[in-house]
Amino acid sequence: MRPTLETFLAEHPKKYLIFDFDETLFTLQLPWGEYLDHVYDVLKEYNADFFASQAISNETNYQLINKFTREFGSEPRDTTVAYAKEFETGRLTGVTEKKTQTSFVRENKEQYHFFIWSSNCVDTFQPILEKNGLTDHFEKLIGRDTVTYCKPDPDGFTQIKQYVAEHIDANCQLSEFAMIGDSNSDEGAAYHAAIDFYRVE
Repeated sequence: MRPTLETFLAEHPKKYLIFDFDETLFTLQLPWGEYLDHVYDVLKEYNADFFASQAISNETNYQLINKFTREFGSEPRDTTVAYAKEFETGRLTGVTEKKTQTSFVRENKEQYHFFIWSSNCVDTFQPILEKNGLTDHFEKLIGRDTVTYCKPDPDGFTQIKQYVAEHIDANCQLSEFAMIGDSNSDEGAAYHAAIDFYRVE
């Protein structure tokens, strides 16, 4: 039986908890297949031959954007971020709260420092936090529009750790952080950041 988040934290005490957003705090109802098709069409303009020889999946989407950004500069990142903002705000049909995690945040805001590190854009999820009275619970919001490289690259964690070092504890340790998410991308992000990971159901 999987341990609850509370059990995990009792066994692995932390100070700084970093949450993914979609499928972790809330579920965004979006036609992700449409998004992926468009992103791949955009990236094919940079290197069509790559797609002829590689198997592409939802899990590799963000790694692929990172790869093309490293190879071709900021344009692939900027183009896909602009589309993500348009897609996430224009095609969103509903939001479902993941109450196990949101209740934990509401009940433990005095015990931990909370952050969000999401592959969604901040402009997408910040209004959802506001609507549900959760904005003040999170000290820093990291989205794909505020990083150069998406998860599982540790770019977002670097920003969070810098914030903690500058505003909370200059001597903070990696062992004091944990990533909480639902996907292999989240787990990979935690691995590359060298912090613990808890997977939600």
